[in-house]
Amino acid sequence: MINKAKVKAQVLPHIIVVFSFIILSCVFMSPYFKNKVLQQADIIQYKGASKEINDHYKKNGERALWTNTLFGGMPSFQISFSSDSNVYRFIGKHFTFNLPRPINLLLYGLLGFYVLTIVLGLSPWICLIGSIAFAFSTYSIVIIEAGHNTKLMSLSYVPIIMAGVISLFRGKYGLGLIITTLGLGLNLQSNHFQITYYALIIGLVFAITEMIHSIKNKKSNQFLKACALIGLASVLALGPNITHLWTTYDYSKETIRGGKSELKSNKEKDNSGGLDKDYAQRWSYGKMETLTLMFPDFAGGASGGGLEKDSETYRSLTKIGVPPKTAKDFASSVNTYWGAQPFTSGPFYFGVITCILFVLGCFLLKGPVKPAIIIITLISILLSWGSNFSIFNDFLFNYLPMYNKFRTPSTTLVMAQFSMSLMAVLTLDQLFKRKIDNTLLEELKKAGLAVGVLIVCCYLMGISSDFHNIKISGSDVQFKQYLSQVLGVKAEDVFSAIVKDRTTLFTGNVWYAIFLSLCLASLIWLYIKQKIQKRMVLIGVAVLVLGDLWSVGKKYLNDDNFVDKRKNKVQFTADEASLNILRDKTPHYRVLNLASNTFNETLTSYFHHSVGGYHAAKLILYQDLIEHQISKQNMSVWKMLNTKYVIAKSKSDGQQVQQNPGALGNVWFVDSVMWAQNADEEMNALNNFDPSKTAIVDLRFKDLVSGMSTIDSFRQIKLVEYSTDKMTYKYNSEAPCLAVFSEIYYKGNQDWKAYVDGKHLPHFRANYALRAMSLPSGEHDLEFKFEPSSYYVGEKIAMTSSIIVCLLVLGMLMYYSKRHKKTS
Repeated sequence: MINKAKVKAQVLPHIIVVFSFIILSCVFMSPYFKNKVLQQADIIQYKGASKEINDHYKKNGERALWTNTLFGGMPSFQISFSSDSNVYRFIGKHFTFNLPRPINLLLYGLLGFYVLTIVLGLSPWICLIGSIAFAFSTYSIVIIEAGHNTKLMSLSYVPIIMAGVISLFRGKYGLGLIITTLGLGLNLQSNHFQITYYALIIGLVFAITEMIHSIKNKKSNQFLKACALIGLASVLALGPNITHLWTTYDYSKETIRGGKSELKSNKEKDNSGGLDKDYAQRWSYGKMETLTLMFPDFAGGASGGGLEKDSETYRSLTKIGVPPKTAKDFASSVNTYWGAQPFTSGPFYFGVITCILFVLGCFLLKGPVKPAIIIITLISILLSWGSNFSIFNDFLFNYLPMYNKFRTPSTTLVMAQFSMSLMAVLTLDQLFKRKIDNTLLEELKKAGLAVGVLIVCCYLMGISSDFHNIKISGSDVQFKQYLSQVLGVKAEDVFSAIVKDRTTLFTGNVWYAIFLSLCLASLIWLYIKQKIQKRMVLIGVAVLVLGDLWSVGKKYLNDDNFVDKRKNKVQFTADEASLNILRDKTPHYRVLNLASNTFNETLTSYFHHSVGGYHAAKLILYQDLIEHQISKQNMSVWKMLNTKYVIAKSKSDGQQVQQNPGALGNVWFVDSVMWAQNADEEMNALNNFDPSKTAIVDLRFKDLVSGMSTIDSFRQIKLVEYSTDKMTYKYNSEAPCLAVFSEIYYKGNQDWKAYVDGKHLPHFRANYALRAMSLPSGEHDLEFKFEPSSYYVGEKIAMTSSIIVCLLVLGMLMYYSKRHKKTS
């Protein structure tokens, strides 16, 4: 017989906690219920880049694997891409109970960390505190505001991976295998491999500490068995995700992330198949800036963090006669950030209570988990310093496999976000399990002393004159010059006021940390003296953690970030320039928008086939073309890209449309070939040539160029049918001919294939970036089809793997269910 009362007692706390998570998410995102939309910069970019892809799916019910709306054309694998054969995609859809965005975004982290702490055997109420500490850490809020949804989701699944890994090391093989498989599968499905890479680092640290522990305790067999099952879980996670992984790997070799430029002139840069080091390490956290983990405004908060009327900046401006409204507007937008990064949307802040409990855990905790957590935290911090600790990070960038594929070293602090949140809840759990004796009291005193010394030192540093001079960033030099031009001799006084405000922000944080520290110390002291029960301590700690992180998080994501749905749609309404262009019904020309940040926006791609665009992993071949030709306004290159319209700034600060009569269309015949010895020669030849008459071709393609004839005035070729993955042409020529297409060359004869009357014929690269093809005489149909085997074969493997995963998980659940019934 099932003991209903016992089941209720076990299940009810979890229901209450999960319901609490939903309420917290709803309240934090409450403007959503007022018919408002969260504006996220990256989502706006995504909508522009993915418009053609999504329209194709709505119209045809098929995935578009290619799009021509940005950078002349590129695969959709890292824009908007889903595998219909991936079981984890369907699990992920329901992970947050089908709640709408942005309500579900915080819920990912809350539930992910809750799974970890429950598996570790902690009480639901301690788990609730840990989940709040992890999910409401300021970086999670900042990336939600920015629209880095896949990064947030991938990060939220890391605790689930570690829940499975730790279970396996503890000998819970069945449970550990299922959880590791699901956690890693969901993480990979989220498609943010930088976070997956950091999860691998976390897992390796845990594995090494467990290996040492198992050797000491003569449990090597248990450790090896756990490692074998982790390997099996990895295979089961990789299988259904193979389409995404394979297409990404295949594509990365042609991009700025993982490819190599063919140009010898680029060898001065890091051409090792990864990102340029200076570019990759640009957002490196400052060494002192690391104190933001406990003091959010240590480095001034966010760039343009804003000041109020009670600030020194406002007072100094009004004192020199600046009108109050102007002074208020200036103060509200002034740059308070002075850290090592070029700019920032907000700090990594884990909360005062989390940091204190982390320090306390360094004294209280025992076993292999503690050193693993401490090592992960230290590695996370050292990696985050990037170029500011080059002796360490340059070595890793050059030699650690795959590490040079990722940018923004500060992101590595997500590992510390995980480890410090975990240490905090384990410390709370240990505090209640430990016997109150002199040993415990001594450890608490040591931890309290360490925290006290840290806070006092930070306060003294904040008010010192030497530190006052440090709080000036590199960007302040230009800002001071601007102030001097506007305010003259008064500029120095205003700038000094800004620096004072930066000091005030930090010292205010220190006093706030002192207050929270005293509150936590009081709760622990009252518990030790048996004045209050465990429940009251947990309620108090939960309130402190939530109140602290909530108040700071609201600085970076609040009602101002939500806009009315109508206003949100306006930004995707064509302006006058786009409307003028859209009146041209000639299909599939390209537009170059010079009135915007040409290579850092996708709004143009929302309406047109754009020469520009934005993507963090654009084709390296096209990046070369941008740097050497397009950005230098080479009209011949504009013509060959079928750039029919150029949007430029007008004298009245508006936009004007200029038509390019020389745009060559979708395809044309050429009369001659200019041979290039190598890529550099091919690129340089673009500086002065007539693309309507001549094709520049690398000598390696010489065998594919045949049948050139004299000019045939009756030859014709035109595009007759357009689709994202297939372009159909009709042509008629009395003699063999050479055609050049205004389409981007990508993996020719491997992924993009050409068929004349259904028969495959090879094509080649011309003019450094375009497709070209020798065509037989006569009247024929010509098709270009995008047929990447990484997708089509990958989908078959993914479907088979998904079926295996489902059968395995169901089988294990049935096995444990039967075993549980027998033991009952």
